[in-house]
Amino acid sequence: MALLESIGSAAEYSCQELCREAGVSKGTVSHHMDVLVKAGLIVERRRGQFMFYEVRRDVIAAYAAELIRRVAPSAPT
Repeated sequence: MALLESIGSAAEYSCQELCREAGVSKGTVSHHMDVLVKAGLIVERRRGQFMFYEVRRDVIAAYAAELIRRVAPSAPT
């Protein structure tokens, strides 16, 4: 969640920036980024030898709306 929050705070984040900010190895960041990419929450882009990540705000908004729909109590009628 912290990595997702970091990525969402900028237009894009590099893997190196995430490693430095989180204080974890490139392998750890890469593993978590793979999970987020597979979930459709972020997109990755390669520029030369560097990877950059961007949050898919539309997907996160849809997840949040669906989660609220499923767990929020219905308003009394």
